[in-house]
Amino acid sequence: MGKQPSFQFYPNDWSRDLEEYPLEIEGAWIRICCKLWWSDERGKLTRSDEQWSRILRVDNGKATSILDYIGEHKIGLVEKQGNNITVTSRRMYREYKSSISNKERQAKFREKGGGDPENWTSIRIPILKRDEYMCAYCGRRGDTVDHITPKSQGGTEDESNLVACCKRCNSRKGDRTLEESGMTFWKGYDIEKLQYNTNITPPSSSSSSSSSSEEVIKKDVKKRDSTANAVQGIVDLYNEHCPSLPRAQRISKTRKQRVTARLREYPEDELLWVDYFKMVESSDFLTGRNGKWTSCNFDWLMNENNIIKVLEGTYNNKEQGQASFDGIEGVLKEAFPDAD
Repeated sequence: MGKQPSFQFYPNDWSRDLEEYPLEIEGAWIRICCKLWWSDERGKLTRSDEQWSRILRVDNGKATSILDYIGEHKIGLVEKQGNNITVTSRRMYREYKSSISNKERQAKFREKGGGDPENWTSIRIPILKRDEYMCAYCGRRGDTVDHITPKSQGGTEDESNLVACCKRCNSRKGDRTLEESGMTFWKGYDIEKLQYNTNITPPSSSSSSSSSSEEVIKKDVKKRDSTANAVQGIVDLYNEHCPSLPRAQRISKTRKQRVTARLREYPEDELLWVDYFKMVESSDFLTGRNGKWTSCNFDWLMNENNIIKVLEGTYNNKEQGQASFDGIEGVLKEAFPDAD
């Protein structure tokens, strides 16, 4: 259970419950409650005599006296066992146990298939794990599940009709098919995942929804193949134009996702990537020729922020920077001959 940064403080309750007691007792109890809130079992804390004295910032005898007073006047429950003393705030502990009980009850309810089918743990979690918590439509973090063919149009809970989806794409697609919404699977999504067995036992499916899902899959197979070719193309360009850097040997899943994301952000123009890799190879810093840095590699070059810095000339050699400036200045003079 995650820790919460604060607990509710009701001035009226506190003043009413503690107004008849000495100020030092009121202050001590507030301090104890703060410790109880952060304990592993919220509202209940066991510590030794010495530890309680440090918490209350008094000597052992005074700490024992304060805790005895709290227990005798039923401000809190105080239990002693050997050198250990357990202090419990009844209200805080009761609310904590109630919260735990509610969460356990909800978990059991969902595991048994209760509530909205889209929230079923038995269906939603396997689909999210299968798609690695990545939205099938945009590649962002996916934390919900979408029906490729909407249930209102005959879609079922069959795993081939379910994909991980972010809330933004889920809202955009709504109760429509991909064609109706103008959406499609993003280039990095592996369509073959829809055929994997996730051990989900779906309700009986209708032939219309199955055929609709198959049509969507067939339409996107070509896009998946073209994406794989595009990723390989970027790797080949890197190996060809950056011989001074470590050679990219294989395309891992992480690399494929990273390159695919860059292809979505930048035009799939081979000349752009050729120029990019040529700028890298000409940089004495990035290639390590000046001896200042030797950690540049393919994965570093596929980082979005690093691409921007390279294209902006951050790593150009000094003479390259001056040449670029002279070239821009010449263009401006030709465009504005009368300008000073």
